[in-house]
Amino acid sequence: MKYIGFITENTKIEGSDSFAYMLSKPPNKDEDILKKVVKYLDEGVIIFGWMGYSYDFKTKQPIAPDAYYTDGVYVWPGYYSYYLNTYSQELDGDFVEYLRENKFKLKDKDAIIRLVGSLEVELDEKLKASFSSPEDHTLSLDGHKVK
Repeated sequence: MKYIGFITENTKIEGSDSFAYMLSKPPNKDEDILKKVVKYLDEGVIIFGWMGYSYDFKTKQPIAPDAYYTDGVYVWPGYYSYYLNTYSQELDGDFVEYLRENKFKLKDKDAIIRLVGSLEVELDEKLKASFSSPEDHTLSLDGHKVK
């Protein structure tokens, strides 16, 4: 499983980048590719989600849904397409090449759905392993910490 689009302040997982680092990258200049990538991300198969949302760290606007998606190879957070649309950040070259090879289409949605159970377990283990302290085991809901 490959991870893409994770922001450390939202999801501490291997390979995530800070929000500041994300904003420091040059903007994507190919609007056509950006639209295709965002459409692809929005069509991903949900691994798991919950009632909740995250916030845009710059504008404080809510971003929903709070969920994780996959295409069977890559996994991304629900907020990734929002940030691409809002900040037009630089796209990962390997990810774009992978999408081009697949003509920006999910390969076999039924096969991906059959993988979701094992991907859910793997992602859950990764997320749990990324917690470094008891404070990391809390969710922030409107500024209030809930265990």
